Amino acid sequence: MNRDLLIKLLAVLLLGAASWWLVQNTEWVDEPVNGELQGEARTNDLYLVQQLGRRLGAHSEAYDNLDRLPPPGATLWLDSWHWDLFPERAQSLRRWVESGGHLVIGAQLLDKEHLQSWIPITSEEPPRVDKDEEDEAGEAGEPDETAWQAQAPARPASAVRRVPPCHALRELDGVPKAFPDRSVLEICSRAYELLRTRARPVWGLEDEIGPRVLRVRVGQGLVTVTQVPRWGNRDLLDDDNALLAVATLGLQPGARIWWVTEESRQPLLSLVWERGWVVLALGGLTLLAALWRGAVRFGPPLVVGDLARRSMGEQIRGTAGFLQAHGRETLVRAQVRALDETARLHVRDYTRLDPLARAQALAQASGLAADEVTRALNASWRRSTGDFLWTLDTLETLRRRLKAQARRSGASTDQQG
Repeated sequence: MNRDLLIKLLAVLLLGAASWWLVQNTEWVDEPVNGELQGEARTNDLYLVQQLGRRLGAHSEAYDNLDRLPPPGATLWLDSWHWDLFPERAQSLRRWVESGGHLVIGAQLLDKEHLQSWIPITSEEPPRVDKDEEDEAGEAGEPDETAWQAQAPARPASAVRRVPPCHALRELDGVPKAFPDRSVLEICSRAYELLRTRARPVWGLEDEIGPRVLRVRVGQGLVTVTQVPRWGNRDLLDDDNALLAVATLGLQPGARIWWVTEESRQPLLSLVWERGWVVLALGGLTLLAALWRGAVRFGPPLVVGDLARRSMGEQIRGTAGFLQAHGRETLVRAQVRALDETARLHVRDYTRLDPLARAQALAQASGLAADEVTRALNASWRRSTGDFLWTLDTLETLRRRLKAQARRSGASTDQQG
């Protein structure tokens, strides 16, 4: 047999064996995956149930607060904890219900004092089960799957769910049925409190422990309290939650549903600016004017005088008056200070040199004789008038030559650069 043909045959056998093992040891099933919400459903958790109501012919309207109430005969789903921010709202809500409105709330709102006085429904803890009884009967609150299947109506095989229900909710006996062909709703929700009513219910749902949804008449209207409001976007398509929403909210053609799930208001600053921007603008201008009027000035405004040099006579008289008042030695010391300030900028380490070294450095930088520079810097001599004038002239010549030498050095450096 050809060697290449043998290698190909072995490869086919190995591939076939691997495929057989994969088929025998794996199982392929369909697994539903929740996709990401898109559009309005990302921000509105009631989007799906609102669309369901519209498909059934109901009119849905969502509001940010309870500033105004729905028209008589409408249904109000109230899920805002701060709806009674203003006390008069409780009386308005009660009058609206008694005149024919339908109020639907979650059981948690029964703790509100404004509702307890006129809604004849309360919530309470379910009866406790002893540990021994619980071990014998199984986990409390979990219905038996076989009992559920026996009581539930037959459905096509394609519609049967594999997940066992958490609650088998049945409509109350002796009241009109929301679904004549369905006696049990499959709802997967763990609700631990029970509902009780002092009035005769007109509709409701209960499980093996007690009522979970109750509807009673108040005046000419209705109040529905539910422990299982399972109609958010993530829940509505599970189990029989859509049927639960239809029955609890009364979704039917021509119905009007108002949704109030929060108590939000326009920010205070934007509201003030929207309704009183004229007052704010005038107040701001008045404040700026008051600040400007009361600000501290640096000094009174002065008229700038004309720039002009003093005449030679004024310069001579001023110098003579200074010499007469302070003596000529003071003028010599002032001239020496001026020379020192210039020398610090143009002679390296000038301040660290001793007097003799300073005189030599100045003589080298200016081109004057070293003995003349030393004599001019010796301020301890008693100078005659001629010596005094010569000293001033020498010190000024030193200062000017240092500055001129520095300018020439700078210009030479710029030309080389």
